[in-house]
Amino acid sequence: MSLADMPKEQHDEACCVYAALILQDSGAELTSEKISELVEASGNEIEAYWAPLFAGLLGKVDVNELIMSSTKVGGGGGAGGAGG
Repeated sequence: MSLADMPKEQHDEACCVYAALILQDSGAELTSEKISELVEASGNEIEAYWAPLFAGLLGKVDVNELIMSSTKVGGGGGAGGAGG
């Protein structure tokens, strides 16, 4: 599914996610202004509240660590044996 096919809210969120990942990958500071600049440079438009929201949420964390911690494989705990 392309960004153009997404509902507006999902489109805006995806644009901010992509911009945040680009900023993180380039080592740039993750700010509202830079997110907005990247989104605009990509030819997209988002509602005004999205860039500050993402900057506020992600600007103070290590995005790489956030990604890595969310993709770690857990121990699983194992299932109990079948009784019988």
